[in-house]
Amino acid sequence: MEGTASVRDKLILIPAILMGFFFQVSASSICHDTGNQQDSAYLKQQLYNGRVWEKKYDKITGHEFFLTEALAEASVTVGDRTFNDQLIWYDIYNDRIVLMVRPGYFIELGRENARQFTFRYLNRDYLFRYFGEKGYCQLLHGGRVLLVRKYVKVIKKNAVNGTFDAFEAETSDYLVRDGSFVRLRTRKDLFSVLADREAEVRHFIRDHGISVNPKKPESIIPLLEFYDSL
Repeated sequence: MEGTASVRDKLILIPAILMGFFFQVSASSICHDTGNQQDSAYLKQQLYNGRVWEKKYDKITGHEFFLTEALAEASVTVGDRTFNDQLIWYDIYNDRIVLMVRPGYFIELGRENARQFTFRYLNRDYLFRYFGEKGYCQLLHGGRVLLVRKYVKVIKKNAVNGTFDAFEAETSDYLVRDGSFVRLRTRKDLFSVLADREAEVRHFIRDHGISVNPKKPESIIPLLEFYDSL
């Protein structure tokens, strides 16, 4: 009888061990924790802090999302934790992250809590950061002067055949210095932000034969990198 009880106890322990392993793996897959290992339920509570999302724009042509109306893989930073392998939409009409909690159930994350996220689409990463009143902007260059892009969608009335409303996407680029945003339209806008080192930057442009085109923000990234080095 003693031997039988021992076998029975071992059989009871096996599911418990497997269950513990499952919860440990689940917790680690929810996030990349920069601090101590936390309980899975607590981590989920941190991430799933938002209001229930409902689809609202069925009667409008197009969609309100960034790039695609398919769910995209993303990493979302809440506080000091980054939650990897999440499925989201980025609703640029309302400037909200919409997170899939489970199939058919979605929440809108609070922007003040979700301060940064990386959106992956067609093997490319788009890093977005929360900038207060300006909302989420894509970070194109970080440094003493930031280069960011703001995506929005507006609803154009009677845009399709003079009858149906439609979403229309718009973008704008900004230089950000000491928290102040300057809309990037012309070379004058660029040099107004880099005024304290304008002479050095102009010499750099001439010496390296750089073509500066504010309508192609990637063309000014070498200038910002040079400015950071001064």
